Amino acid sequence: MKKMLKVIIPLALISLFLSSQLVTANFGVDIGDTFTYDCVAAERTMTIGSNTGTATGYTVDDHEFAEGTSVVVEVLDFEISLGNTTIFEKQAGSYVENGTSSTFGFQLGGLLMTVFPLFFALGFVDENAWNQTEAEEGPGMILEPFVEPEAATWTLFTEFAAEVQTGTSLLSDPSMSGLSIQAEYTDSVSEFFFESYLTGTFNDSITNGTHSFLLNYDVDHNFQFAFNKANGVMKGMRIEGSLEGTSNSTVVEISYNMHTELAGYNLPNFQFGGGFIPGFEWFLVIPALGLLVAIPIIIRRRK
Repeated sequence: MKKMLKVIIPLALISLFLSSQLVTANFGVDIGDTFTYDCVAAERTMTIGSNTGTATGYTVDDHEFAEGTSVVVEVLDFEISLGNTTIFEKQAGSYVENGTSSTFGFQLGGLLMTVFPLFFALGFVDENAWNQTEAEEGPGMILEPFVEPEAATWTLFTEFAAEVQTGTSLLSDPSMSGLSIQAEYTDSVSEFFFESYLTGTFNDSITNGTHSFLLNYDVDHNFQFAFNKANGVMKGMRIEGSLEGTSNSTVVEISYNMHTELAGYNLPNFQFGGGFIPGFEWFLVIPALGLLVAIPIIIRRRK
């Protein structure tokens, strides 16, 4: 995990710095505004040794909903804080729960999404840690609906894409020498769109207590998102990919697909890579995706 922190901490600090530059809150939506999001896909499958788990769908107020169903998101309030948070209500059927969304949470979460499978590579290694109940829990809906419609909101991703295209230092650690990453964006008058693709072989060794693990994984990972630049509303977000290989001599296979879109909007096909491999994973997916929502909450509690 120390090697992973070498990658994530600098990116997180950049995100924090950029978010702090949005001194004056600029919320592009109003209290009472509603938006409908379709859960196009929420799937996972994973295998470690003789254990296999498959799950689909998401929950609202602890009630399960199948992929292919929708949620209605209503703006409830705003909080002027780091990242300038929008408080919203999410409703599916008669079930309701609150959430938060911020520029900071989106930026940091988006950075984590570009290297999403590496969290598995470092954490999903021990067959003895298998939990069948967690393996069969629905992966959830990928959703960060509101950010500030400011140029600084997108700067992190334009600079990231430029860095990648000119030879990024993101994968400079020796354990990541077998990986490559691509990234592009479109910054039009009405929309900001970003896509990245991580592929190759990850080799590393980690120690968990008294146990050591030699890792060898083939990684294939796509990530994309689109936002309305006029109001900062998420139009779509999507991750698909797989991680396949061994932890010591134990076979590990993970594949995932999470895809959420504003009703009536369609994200384009991935321009990088070879396309979708069905499935998803639980062990570190939920914490990673949770950052998209949880970080603004943590920040508020520290104030």
